[in-house]
Amino acid sequence: MKYEEAYYVQADEKTKIEVSNYTQQQLEKMEQEGEFHCPGENCDAKLCLVHHSKNGGRTYFLKAVDDNNKVYPLSRTL
Repeated sequence: MKYEEAYYVQADEKTKIEVSNYTQQQLEKMEQEGEFHCPGENCDAKLCLVHHSKNGGRTYFLKAVDDNNKVYPLSRTL
């Protein structure tokens, strides 16, 4: 599943963000300094930042593999 928004967690601070409000470079820097998490209710899965060079260079988030090695469904329609 693709996400256009996420929770950004850095130093015990959690902020909801929309990918369209940031450049790819800003999001990459944020990913190095903190973590992105699922914006869904009762969901705290980590999200990975993905930049797709086709379709106008869209950037979005996908669910990642969690610390317990559980795999969350990923969108394969890139």
